[in-house]
Amino acid sequence: MDNNVLLLIDFQREYNTKGRSFYIKEIEESLGNAQGILRHARKNKWTIIHVKHYNDLEFKNTEVFLKGNKYAEYIDEFIPLKTETEFEKNNYSCFSNEEFTAFLEKYKSEKIFVVGYNSRMCVLSTKKEGYHKGYKFYFVHDSSNAKADMIYTEKQIHGVMTSVLATFSQVVSTKEIVK
Repeated sequence: MDNNVLLLIDFQREYNTKGRSFYIKEIEESLGNAQGILRHARKNKWTIIHVKHYNDLEFKNTEVFLKGNKYAEYIDEFIPLKTETEFEKNNYSCFSNEEFTAFLEKYKSEKIFVVGYNSRMCVLSTKKEGYHKGYKFYFVHDSSNAKADMIYTEKQIHGVMTSVLATFSQVVSTKEIVK
């Protein structure tokens, strides 16, 4: 698997900190799988891209994902190395950052493996937009997850989103990548 790209979307403490409104109770397994993929990508010298979401307090009127808040920072195991690329976004799709869009253009013919949180928001938005732009995305379903809502559990929402994301990318498991 030469010239592959790993795109990590929103590996931020908002998702793994109990009591936060975006906390995902069943996050540990997906985090462990994502760590395995990140180690694999680093070992095999893939291009690694980290994207972090920040809300604008004035625009969104919310304290979550607020720049400068410790919960908006990377989960410790996913802090980018100096050799890895980082982008920030303030909207759901990674493509909302023009620098990200320009950077990713050079990888249009490569396989782009995507892991991230929240599969029903930022991952879905990025995948849909990337699909329409002609990217070859692979969604690593068991290295990602979604937040529950008032009706559906995390597992239910993520399962449905995995099915929806199959329309815009190939769905793969961690074991298919890290052999």
